[in-house]
Amino acid sequence: MQKNDVMFLLSGFPIPSQTFVFREVDYLSQIMPLRVVAFTRKKQGFLKDKNNVVSKVEFAPNHSALTILFFKMLLLHFPIFCKILFKVFFFKHRNNKQRLKLLKKFPKTLWLYNHLKDNPPKLIHAHFIGWQTEIALIISEILGIRFSSSAHAMDIFVLKNNLEEKLKKALFVVTGTQFNVDFMQNISPKSTNIHLVYDGVKKLDFSKLDTTKNKKTTFVSVGRLVYKKGFQFLIEASKVLDEKGMDFETLIIGDGEMRSQLENQVKELGLEKRVKFLGSMENSKISQLFAKSTAFVLPCVKAENNDIDGIPLIIIEALFTKIPVISSRISGIPEIVKNGETGLLCEEKNVPQIAEKMELIATNKELATRLSENALAFVEENFEIEKTMQKLRSLFEKYLKEI
Repeated sequence: MQKNDVMFLLSGFPIPSQTFVFREVDYLSQIMPLRVVAFTRKKQGFLKDKNNVVSKVEFAPNHSALTILFFKMLLLHFPIFCKILFKVFFFKHRNNKQRLKLLKKFPKTLWLYNHLKDNPPKLIHAHFIGWQTEIALIISEILGIRFSSSAHAMDIFVLKNNLEEKLKKALFVVTGTQFNVDFMQNISPKSTNIHLVYDGVKKLDFSKLDTTKNKKTTFVSVGRLVYKKGFQFLIEASKVLDEKGMDFETLIIGDGEMRSQLENQVKELGLEKRVKFLGSMENSKISQLFAKSTAFVLPCVKAENNDIDGIPLIIIEALFTKIPVISSRISGIPEIVKNGETGLLCEEKNVPQIAEKMELIATNKELATRLSENALAFVEENFEIEKTMQKLRSLFEKYLKEI
């Protein structure tokens, strides 16, 4: 591969809630030539940029510069201005709300064209198959190049804006679960270019972890405090265990829109001494907490707008620390948490079942050990980042030969 063969297109970078994108860009940059363009520069938060990835990203300018470019293109390059506007406006949107959303991105679409026209890549690879891929499709048609896409969760199940056309026109599409592959192939049955590449995690050095378990039974959960993570059901399950007289604590790590609601739920159930909110935390500290805790519990659910997790990256990270995992039998989660083999699964929103599995792990050390050892072997074989990124690199190499 040559230096300008593949260009990643990102809405923003680095985004702390999208650690999978950051890790992918970081690792791929080390094993293949990769150009990265992002519309917005974000704050890194807890993300550690050891390889100075952010400094190599080509960011869109600020609002003032985009406004100047807008009028410059309008006055001096009117034909191409109209051509891009036409493609944006008449893209086959599912509804006017989606059309308006893409129209708001028109200045950035103009900038991307202007930024790439003199030195276009062979392939634009857009992360998320929503508006990011729509812009990649439009620019690729104007510049006479190809585009591909990484599809994740909300962009597949909630937005779904003309997904079939994007699947047909893309050189190829990758996604992180077989569940996602099946869903998209059902939408576009003739598409043979949809590929499974799991999100990868770096193998842990256990010598750096204190694996002495806490004396008190400790359940830990991590994620954005949003509905689809199922924290409200974890809190209810904690109430069931509290009423049984179990001595335990449930630690919830993360922040988000539901924090106040969840804290009020804890107070209403009288669980202040059992359930604690620790806020956001660095990955290294989370791994250490996993190593000392009894079980990781994330009872994911499907939101009313169909938003659903694929395989939460935090589940992969948890399994790499040999902590038993309890989660839900939805979406792609059963692909990694195989019930009774690499973890335990509950039916969605089934509070008694969640509590039962938590109690089972806490009281059956032999089962907990077997599950965690099986899980570590499984994720090392299928989710180690070196293996997953080599697979992704191979896909780029394969499809570049077709251009």
